[in-house]
Amino acid sequence: MGRHGDKCFSLVKGMKNRNAAQKHCGLLGTKAGMTPGNLATLKNSATHKFVVDNVINGVTRATWLGLKDTATEGDWVWQDGTSYSYNSWAVINGVQQPAGGAAQNCVVLEGVRNRGADRRAKWNDVDCARKTWSVCQFPADYTCGGYQLTDAPTDAPTDAPTDAPTDPPTDSPTAGPVSCPGWMTSYDGKCYKLITGRKTWSAAQQNCENLGTKASLTGNLAAIENFRTFQFFVDTLMTQDRDIWIGLNDKSSEGTWVWQSGVPYRYKKWASLNGVKQPAGGAAENCVFIENGKSGWDDAACSTRTWSICQFTNDNGIL
Repeated sequence: MGRHGDKCFSLVKGMKNRNAAQKHCGLLGTKAGMTPGNLATLKNSATHKFVVDNVINGVTRATWLGLKDTATEGDWVWQDGTSYSYNSWAVINGVQQPAGGAAQNCVVLEGVRNRGADRRAKWNDVDCARKTWSVCQFPADYTCGGYQLTDAPTDAPTDAPTDAPTDPPTDSPTAGPVSCPGWMTSYDGKCYKLITGRKTWSAAQQNCENLGTKASLTGNLAAIENFRTFQFFVDTLMTQDRDIWIGLNDKSSEGTWVWQSGVPYRYKKWASLNGVKQPAGGAAENCVFIENGKSGWDDAACSTRTWSICQFTNDNGIL
């Protein structure tokens, strides 16, 4: 988090629609024992500059702000009740925003890179159902930094991701506190790591094993045993739109799906792609990744090269 004036601001990387993003900001505040948060208010140019330079610095994805005109078209209001006076609307393809009319009643802050100067880090009205990241703000009854949203990497290996995850799962994990190396993220009795190097499934599994050995833990491609864990992956670890290898496979016997770590295969989250329910690859596709739309799992050729998520445990399966 970063503090500016009487507010703390935090980037939240989970893909959420506007209403879900606002609800999540409120929950984060409650979890930290403070007043519920809101989507961010950029009440003046100084606050706007602070958020751009210190909160979303380097992020290319648009992020939700608290501005909306859902009650009355054209009557823009901030979620926290701050009066709407300052604005920084974008010009997109020569069109001054806001230009979406009644179909676009919520506002994002456009990304800070790969955009024209008239669009970069400026406001754009969009459909409230759109899913993207968000910026939350919290009131001055809280000391910024006293609540750590995630276990951010501090000594990550060479192929570690560059962006530290900042969005905790909505549901509290059931296991007690765990102790993971600083370059891993702890959740529900296990440690996890997003690996951004493009590897085949077998190479990704070997990499997880090697990283586990370095940390005196058992490493495998991740197992997803329930919906809560799946949502944690999507909200916290999968910060970019990439297919991500997990440990599920039917390499030994076609159609008999097993987790590499040995946990039972019970929970299923197979995707439907182009109207076809997965798995649908037959004997040619025996390994599984979370597809880049994050809707579920897809079987693929094990020789496919993509990112992966490693899971680490001790010999008892938890830490």
